[in-house]
Amino acid sequence: MKINKLIVIGMLTVSMISCHQEAINNDINNVVDNVVEESNDQNEKSDSEEDIIEDDIVDEVKLLPVSKMIDGEKKWGYASSDNLNLIIIDFQYDQPVFFDEIYGFAIVSKNEQIGVIDELGQELIPFGIYKSLFIGGGDLIFGQTQEEVQNILDYKGHVFYTFGKEMTVYLDMNGFLQIHDGNNQNYFDAQTKEVVKLESEDYDIREFEMILSNTAFEIQKGLDESLSILKEGIKLTEETYDSIEYVEDYFVIGNKTDKIESYYDSIYALGLMDTEGHILIDPYYYDLKQLHENYFAVAAFDDYDLNYKQYSEQTYKKAIFSRAEALTGFDFYIIEHVKDDTFYVYDGIEYYFLDVQKNEKVLSDLAIDGPFKIHVIGDIIVFNHDSYDGTYTIYANEDKILKRLSTSYTLEDGLVLTKFKGAGINPVFYPLLAYSDSEVEKKINNSIDDLFDVANDLDEESGLYYSISSVGFDVSEFNGILEITQSYYWYGLGAAHGNYGNTSYNYDLKTGELISLSDLFDVDTNMDEVIAFSIKDVVLASQDLSERLYVNLSELTDEEVVAYFKRDVYDYKLNLEGLIIYYNPYDIGPYAAGLIEIQLPLESFKEHLNSKTPWFMD
Repeated sequence: MKINKLIVIGMLTVSMISCHQEAINNDINNVVDNVVEESNDQNEKSDSEEDIIEDDIVDEVKLLPVSKMIDGEKKWGYASSDNLNLIIIDFQYDQPVFFDEIYGFAIVSKNEQIGVIDELGQELIPFGIYKSLFIGGGDLIFGQTQEEVQNILDYKGHVFYTFGKEMTVYLDMNGFLQIHDGNNQNYFDAQTKEVVKLESEDYDIREFEMILSNTAFEIQKGLDESLSILKEGIKLTEETYDSIEYVEDYFVIGNKTDKIESYYDSIYALGLMDTEGHILIDPYYYDLKQLHENYFAVAAFDDYDLNYKQYSEQTYKKAIFSRAEALTGFDFYIIEHVKDDTFYVYDGIEYYFLDVQKNEKVLSDLAIDGPFKIHVIGDIIVFNHDSYDGTYTIYANEDKILKRLSTSYTLEDGLVLTKFKGAGINPVFYPLLAYSDSEVEKKINNSIDDLFDVANDLDEESGLYYSISSVGFDVSEFNGILEITQSYYWYGLGAAHGNYGNTSYNYDLKTGELISLSDLFDVDTNMDEVIAFSIKDVVLASQDLSERLYVNLSELTDEEVVAYFKRDVYDYKLNLEGLIIYYNPYDIGPYAAGLIEIQLPLESFKEHLNSKTPWFMD
């Protein structure tokens, strides 16, 4: 949407620091507000000022979310895509959100209150009226007010429909606002702004009726349960299919195969048909997804005995098709459209940019290891990775990387910089120190760099990934001890659910050595007994902890208690109160019990510590 905007901007100072490995040990005083901003333009000043007079008119201003630490909290604002140092909307929002490219609004959170703003930062729906708001397709949103009234409205706040508490509304994969009222299924028409009641009693037919309601097509189910496509009452083709999905101006068609995909769902061989009934891609393929306009990601059948689609599309190889023509081989686990004929791909070895029409690598200066989701705003390519424990954002144009954003931690003597390491489809966030330039710092950084790695888990014979994992960290400092808690999430494909947990690494900042829990206790002490009996006292005093264990501690002998809690290597964290011991799911309790953290009071084990422990340090 083309908008002329009058923008009045005061003086702006933004400090930037490179977070390249070779620059880690630079003067940390150049870092402002604990946001790591990396620039590849060596001629760009670290401090820049921009003056814009009142009469300046900016046409088609496109905004990008950028972050800054304010009073210890990361806040998001918006910068011009023409100049990432030019802040258009000040840092005040809780999360990064991209503006709707057509209607120019964004649903944002500020101080944990939801509202809607335009591209000048003006409130279209004031903060605090709604407790939740969601994208509804087109100019629509839906949500619940503070008084628990549920509405469908436009981004300017005009309410079109109010629905009862017993009704549920959600935006489906085809962009329709589905409305469920008991056994009735309806949808909200974005054009007429009215609720359309679906009459069919058959659930599958209701689905098709809703999807096709704004088209000239119908789906007809035969006595043998096969499906036909009708246009104005006439069959589009005499062929019937077991699965039909209408998306924009084509049909994804599918036939059941003898292969079992999961315990519940049959598998389909998929293909593509246009709205005139012409087969563009024969229904032979395992998966078929639109990438951009006429481009599709297509996966051939291989060893997909498990339901790989249910877990992640990144676990099997795909080719890029232009409707009826295969433009590449089945070479890529990850395919993200960038712009025009260019795609960001991962082939199991490297990430690169591919022009599918020229069949050659392009944008070689932007060799960025992923995985990333890509947004193109104006001339800026935004690479964004969201993990359960953090984000990593890169801003680039077609020539160079302009800026990287990640959060840093402030410790007593310096900073810990958040770094990102691509590892196939399994991403890693890990910390590096930015203290004084010393051998101890280098020793710790080298150790961390080795520890925070993730194997690709790639089967060489089949070319399939057999797990999805994500690793991140939290960091703190306690009396000369650098405490790093590595958080992980791992999903073995075919498993009933994922698994997660914590692993701890504690470094002596004087020597750079890893400290095990036994290093804190007297050599003559039976540390396992001291820890176990301390844990037993804490658990028996807590009904919640007692109910999360496999066993009833009061029924165990002392030897059984020690054996139950004993570990060859303990995951732990130090604090003023004493010691936190981590037990991951399945260690001492079922998966449903979750990660179990047990805070041990210092008094319960203090007499067994040696004199060099952090609690005795000044």
